[in-house]
Amino acid sequence: MKYLKNTNRIDHLITVYGDFPVLQGDVTKTENGFEYKNETVSVKSVFEEHKSGLVSRKDVITNVSDRTITLTKALSKFTLNGGEIEVYTQFTEWCEESQGCWEKLETEISARNDEFRSNSNASPFFGVYNEQNQRGLAFHIMCNGAWSYKVRKYFLAKNGYQRRCDVELGLCCDNFLYELKSGESLELPEILYYEFKNKVDLDAYKLHRYANERFPAKEFPIIYNTWMSHF
Repeated sequence: MKYLKNTNRIDHLITVYGDFPVLQGDVTKTENGFEYKNETVSVKSVFEEHKSGLVSRKDVITNVSDRTITLTKALSKFTLNGGEIEVYTQFTEWCEESQGCWEKLETEISARNDEFRSNSNASPFFGVYNEQNQRGLAFHIMCNGAWSYKVRKYFLAKNGYQRRCDVELGLCCDNFLYELKSGESLELPEILYYEFKNKVDLDAYKLHRYANERFPAKEFPIIYNTWMSHF
């Protein structure tokens, strides 16, 4: 949550496009997040911090107009300080799971998965590291379908010299077309994120502690698995 403490505009918090005007204006800060509302849609972002330091973010978009609207893009967004940025990504395939590396962010780095298998080819986990302050943010998309993320570096000329790094993540919006009737809501994929300083393992223990508490181990019955019977 603290990484968005200077957020005051809706276009710094979320990216939503459709058959309605682009969202503009200020957000209202709440006890545990942000809210925004215009004549067409409302946006509610809720943040919950775990004792491990990991934060869960949930965004909900609601149609507050009296007509059916169509969404063509809907992504959670983080607006970060610019600088010398590196991005950690992972590729995964059969017998070559979670092969990751760091890349210098020159313009834009992105990944997506438009299959039902959430870790096919790319993984919904990545890291953004700032060499100036030697800190980074790790992100994990809690996906239940096609997902995507994009990290992009900006140079802003107005108001003096300024660099910015935008992170957009969540639904894969290629060929995305989603109708919301009046009063209906769309809940975007939950985003888990946390700060790290160690570029070797991205302080993954924070994610492990959170997962172990949220998804405790269960006892499974003994199952005869024939998958490896002919190796």
